[in-house]
Amino acid sequence: IETNLTNEEADEPDDENPEQVVQPGLEVMIDNDAQTSFTGLTEDGAVPEIILHLNQAETVTGLVYKATEGTPIGSFKIYVSEDGGTWKQAEVRESQFALDANGQQTIHFTDGKNLYTYDASYVKIVAEGQGGKRLTISEISLLGQTGDDVVLTAEGGIGILKNAYIDNGQTLIPAGSLVFTGTYKGNP
Repeated sequence: IETNLTNEEADEPDDENPEQVVQPGLEVMIDNDAQTSFTGLTEDGAVPEIILHLNQAETVTGLVYKATEGTPIGSFKIYVSEDGGTWKQAEVRESQFALDANGQQTIHFTDGKNLYTYDASYVKIVAEGQGGKRLTISEISLLGQTGDDVVLTAEGGIGILKNAYIDNGQTLIPAGSLVFTGTYKGNP
C-alpha cells in the first residue's frame, strides 16, 4: 500500500531513505478487520491517493470501501495500471462514496449495462477535492472475477418433475423434466 496521506505516526526521512517519509500503519487498510482504521491527511492540500500494489497482474472487477469511524472518502475516481506508471480510469457509475449503515460500499466497474474487468497490478483510489481533509480508511478489498456457483436448496434440490408445470394454459416445463431448485450466480 502506498499513499500520500500521513498522520502523527509518520517517520521523518532518515539516512537510509532521505527522500521518503515512512508511514506505519497502512496495513490496517487491508487486514480484514473493519475495527482497525488508518486516518491521515495530505500536506499542502494535495489530492489524496491510495495505491494498492498487487505484486502481479490480477483480474479486478470492483472494490469494497469501508470507513467505520472518522471522515470517509467522499468524491473519488479509481484508476488501474499494469506497470504503476501508465494509469487508466476504471469505468464506474458512482463518483461519490455513499456508505451504508455498516460504513461500507461496494463499487463495481460498470457503466450500468456492462461489467468491466481490468488486468491490473496496481489500483489507485483518488479522493477528488479532499486535499487537506483528515480521511479514514478502515478496509479496502478488491473484487475479482467470479466463477459460476450453484447452491441447491437443502430440501430436495434436485428432482424429477412429476406433473407438467403449466402457466396460463401453456406447458412451460414438461412432466419428467430434471429440475434443480436453489440459487445460481455466474454467467448464464
